[in-house]
Amino acid sequence: MNKSLFFIYTLLISHIFCESLVIEKKFLPPKSADIYRYVSFEVPDNIRETQVSYEYDRQKHTVDVGIFDSNGLGKEGFRGWSGGSKSEFIIAENHATASYLPGPLYKGKWHVIFGLYKVTPTRVDITIKIDFKLMPTNPSPNPRSQWNPNRVLEDNARWYKGDLHMHTNHSDGKQTIEELVT
Repeated sequence: MNKSLFFIYTLLISHIFCESLVIEKKFLPPKSADIYRYVSFEVPDNIRETQVSYEYDRQKHTVDVGIFDSNGLGKEGFRGWSGGSKSEFIIAENHATASYLPGPLYKGKWHVIFGLYKVTPTRVDITIKIDFKLMPTNPSPNPRSQWNPNRVLEDNARWYKGDLHMHTNHSDGKQTIEELVT
């Protein structure tokens, strides 16, 4: 099968075997420094890709987004954060949107996290759409390595030199990490 036919076949199959969930939330402005709100949802069994999108009035509000998988709200469950620069992201076993981590889509309770950085005094209405797919829409020929929260670069303490603050396509920048380094 040539690449064009395979791509069309994959695209058709991925949209045929898809389940969607829409959640509507209304958040009041935070009254303290605790600006984070969590929205839980269940990931069914045998899912190979999930796409999360969210909408709100971007003229009035600034809302950041991230996600935790069913391993919990700590570092073990962290799967990504993109601030307010993206309105949607994809997580699959072998690929993910920049600033999100590919890997298994564990069955169970996941959490979208919203950072309510700028909310008008009334409230912000957010509509979240989550698509669960049995086949990935963009199988990557060169998958990124999966994140291991327990991986340590070196066991001994040492100094590192470099600029640790960069704006890439993983946040609000336009270039990839590779493009910035070269």
